[in-house]
Amino acid sequence: MVELLAVLAVLSIILLIAVLVFTVSIVEAEKEVCEAKRDIVEKDYEMELSLEGKDHSELLFKDF
Repeated sequence: MVELLAVLAVLSIILLIAVLVFTVSIVEAEKEVCEAKRDIVEKDYEMELSLEGKDHSELLFKDF
C-alpha cells in the first residue's frame, strides 16, 4: 500500500512538472506568433503607404 502511494506521489510530481513546462511553451509560442503578426501588419502598412505615395499618420493607420 505504501509503495502505491509513493508511486502516485512520484507520478503526480512528474505530471506537475510536465504541465508547467507545457504551459510555458504555449505562452512563448503565443508571444512569437504575436510578434510575427505585428511584423506582417507593419510590412503591409508600409507597402500600402509606398503604393499610395502617402506618409504615415495616425488617421491613415487607423483606417488601415
